[in-house]
Amino acid sequence: MKDFRRPGAASTPGLRFPYLVFFNILLVLFFLYAMLGRVLPRRGLDISLPKVLTSAPVTENGRVVVIREDGGIFLNASARVSGAKDMDVFFREAAQSGDPVLIKADQRAHVRDLVRVWDAARRAGVAQISIATNE
Repeated sequence: MKDFRRPGAASTPGLRFPYLVFFNILLVLFFLYAMLGRVLPRRGLDISLPKVLTSAPVTENGRVVVIREDGGIFLNASARVSGAKDMDVFFREAAQSGDPVLIKADQRAHVRDLVRVWDAARRAGVAQISIATNE
């Protein structure tokens, strides 16, 4: 390949022009990405939980089950459940006497505990189950 530079001109080593342009474009893109990440708001999904607007006031006549945040389940607000048998006996007695069951759950109580209590009441044949939450 023939060199068309002037005779006696010194050659300058370094980056070639296309590489320098590519590097500058990458630098500008990185800068824009970094700045736009700080300027644009980060949005999440808006989730609205269902709320009952026309519920009847709940009275505490009948049997009461309290579910706490730490997973503690109390029957009639005094006896802590030590196993599934305690809950089954409690709900069978409620079903035989026809008493309604009120489940009081702390707002931060786990849903799995609520479902476990609800299923035990349904299996025992309890006809009326109400849920109340503490906010």
